[in-house]
Amino acid sequence: MSDIEELFYNNDNVLVFTNLDDIGQPYTCNDWGDRGVQFGGKPLITDDGAGSDLWGKFNTGSAFPSTVYIDHTMTVFYKANSPNLGTSSNIINQMLDKLYNSLLLSANFNLDFNNDVDSDGLINPGDSFKIIIDVMNKSFDEQNTALNVDLDLTSDCDDLQITSTNLGQIGNISSGETFQLEVEIQVDENVIIDDYFLNLVVTTDNIGDDGNLVVEEFSTNFSVTLNQAGFPVDVTGELISSSAIVDIDNDGENEIISSDKGGFIHIFEMDGSEWDNQIYPYETGDQNWGSPSIGNLVNNENKDVVLSSKNGQIYHISSSEDINISSIFNSGGFVTATPALGDIDGDGLDEIIFGQYGGSQRLYAINYDGSYVDGFPYNLDEKVQRGVALSDFNGNNKVDIVVGTDDEFIHMIYDDGSLGWSYETGGDIRVAPSILELESGEKIILAGSKDDNFYGLNSDGTVKFIVETDDDISSEASILELDGFGPIIFFASGSEIFAIDSDGNNYGNWPLQIDAEVVSSIVFANVGMSSNPYLMFGDDSGKAHLYNIDGTSYQNFPINFDFPFKGSPTLVDTDLDGDLELIIGSTQNLVSIDLKEESTNTNLWNTHRSNMKRNGYFKSQLPLNIDDIIVDDFSIENVYPNPFNPSVTIEYSIDVSDFVDINIVDLQGKVIEKLESSYKSKGYHSLIWTPNNISSGVYLINIISNNRVLNHKLIFIK
Repeated sequence: MSDIEELFYNNDNVLVFTNLDDIGQPYTCNDWGDRGVQFGGKPLITDDGAGSDLWGKFNTGSAFPSTVYIDHTMTVFYKANSPNLGTSSNIINQMLDKLYNSLLLSANFNLDFNNDVDSDGLINPGDSFKIIIDVMNKSFDEQNTALNVDLDLTSDCDDLQITSTNLGQIGNISSGETFQLEVEIQVDENVIIDDYFLNLVVTTDNIGDDGNLVVEEFSTNFSVTLNQAGFPVDVTGELISSSAIVDIDNDGENEIISSDKGGFIHIFEMDGSEWDNQIYPYETGDQNWGSPSIGNLVNNENKDVVLSSKNGQIYHISSSEDINISSIFNSGGFVTATPALGDIDGDGLDEIIFGQYGGSQRLYAINYDGSYVDGFPYNLDEKVQRGVALSDFNGNNKVDIVVGTDDEFIHMIYDDGSLGWSYETGGDIRVAPSILELESGEKIILAGSKDDNFYGLNSDGTVKFIVETDDDISSEASILELDGFGPIIFFASGSEIFAIDSDGNNYGNWPLQIDAEVVSSIVFANVGMSSNPYLMFGDDSGKAHLYNIDGTSYQNFPINFDFPFKGSPTLVDTDLDGDLELIIGSTQNLVSIDLKEESTNTNLWNTHRSNMKRNGYFKSQLPLNIDDIIVDDFSIENVYPNPFNPSVTIEYSIDVSDFVDINIVDLQGKVIEKLESSYKSKGYHSLIWTPNNISSGVYLINIISNNRVLNHKLIFIK
């Protein structure tokens, strides 16, 4: 083939390359290594990897070497085994003649993002953008005019509105000329987050070599996304931890700290750029399972970062100019748990508390310098895979420890290192326990087991409730406080999401079946103008979920990603624009999803283990007093004035706290306007309706709650 390369070296329309299926074999370098160099270029050699795929598709008679000739339409023109120079030259010249005599059309797509609402450079639901398409006639023959050209633009996305003044019949395009097409694209708010394409079909009245009209198709891809700009970012191993958010370098902007099972600790800026210097990414030399914790170890304004590694060591990053990381303690055995931070000795500073999965299997409480807290380590002699929960159970202003083990026990260890009590379940405890403190001061210990049961224990270790499920409990208990109801406890059992009250009773429409296993923590945020909080989590199929607490999915969710979510989410406003980002790790990368609506996470369980100290503790501020409200009926109490103009007041009562839907419907039952769809506490409620753009007439106020329906006639006059 060297002779062919020399013969057509100066022809830009001919490309000669060699695909090798014997890379590394003894004769590779001698036979192929310097091909093409004598003609002033580098040898063009490819390797399609194991399996000889290209040879399998294009070989001639199963012979090596095989030569294939592909014309400008990417069609196999001729195949031969070791053709001579004359045959090769003749075939190539035939293909060139075909090229020079053909009608050659092409199209270039250029995106003009003319309505980037949040200036993130990404196409989001509700955005619009302009596509400028240059349709070119690149024929070599000046007589090859594209005749009566018709342009049609379509997409595989049904939630697009495509408008243009110059689609359809646009006349002729002469050789060397370009027709520019401008198209406006409007993306619907409810579009499914995905990758899509635009397909341009160019139809002409020209007759091709096959006797048919010349029709060409060109396409371009685009993504509708809620990714934060700069994300996802790749990591070196599975992220089964939850990210920590802190201004570690004191520059006035937070950073994201993550550790992965590949053995690295990463620091990212909020734009997704990673610190890459002599220290970071920092290699621990073993898998990192636990999440980074943030607390106040040395009077450092809650900017001390603590991490664990399976190598048994505890690492400390202190907020400073040089951001050094150091190992402050070596336990001598596997540590897979997230370290919890809390004041266990009453000195006003946080200590580091964790258990071992290997080695001596102790429960440790250490100071920032690696020294032991009095009474520790506690000789547990049981494996601890996940973190502990911390709260003051004996009223001495020092945290006590709740820990679950692979020996199927839940233990209470007091701040002095003494055993308070032990409760035996029927399976390994592979999720960290949580602690719910009610407004009354009562504390409930929440823990799931591989015996398919979710346990609620009293402070003395007695059983308050047990929830039976059909699978292992796969996530920690996360707690949400709901006005008029009190705390709701969420957890995952395999592919089911449960929600229960503080007595273990099912809440609302839960449990909810998900298509894949959920191992991530469930976190919460108040999103948009709704008074209802939302819950968020990832699943093992790579879907990110966002649900209202009534079990309905938020618009655009779930969102499909490329890799399973193994880590737990953190909710934070990374770009300080008033909405939250959902940061969650997968088996390959770190994802940041921009919620786009005004949202807050204040006083909510918004990260793994409730907070950055990873103590698994939540204190309810709401009294459980809804049963003291005396309401005996579900009814519409009053509607006034009626007839009305311009507004009407609607007063109603509900006898059970539940979700309420309120609609205005016409006499045919068509919904004219949705007034309410939210959780309402037991009691009396009212709202005001001011109609817009409706005719005078009779309408119905329709109220639905707990499968019960109320209707009341309204008369609107203009």
